Amino acid sequence: MKVFWILSFLFFLSCNRNSFSGIIPQTQFTNQEFDRLNTYYIYDYVSKDQLFEYSSKQVHKFGRKSIHYYFSHNANIPTDKLKYADSIIDIRKNLKKYRHSLKFVFVKQSSEKMEIIDCLDDPSNLLCNFR
Repeated sequence: MKVFWILSFLFFLSCNRNSFSGIIPQTQFTNQEFDRLNTYYIYDYVSKDQLFEYSSKQVHKFGRKSIHYYFSHNANIPTDKLKYADSIIDIRKNLKKYRHSLKFVFVKQSSEKMEIIDCLDDPSNLLCNFR
């Protein structure tokens, strides 16, 4: 009986560890005020709920804003342009060119309010259009 519980526990750990395996971090930018902008590649099998859970666990400074852009895994966004950008505005200008591959945008406001936008279902959303 003891062996059964140990094996069950190990199985649970192995399944839980891979719950975010289809999310690939790409770039993280933090400005001087600690607003954050992150980009990720995701595979088609990753659900909106998984993205929300993943994003809600990421580093966030109270009173600031965090935005996570989730692009298709086959998007080819030039990391160097994002990595060496001077501001969030510069990054958004570069990302605008790749909005055709954008799947989801997660926003955590300074008030701690969180939302995730499905850009495939709502392509006219301002966050999906980088406006």
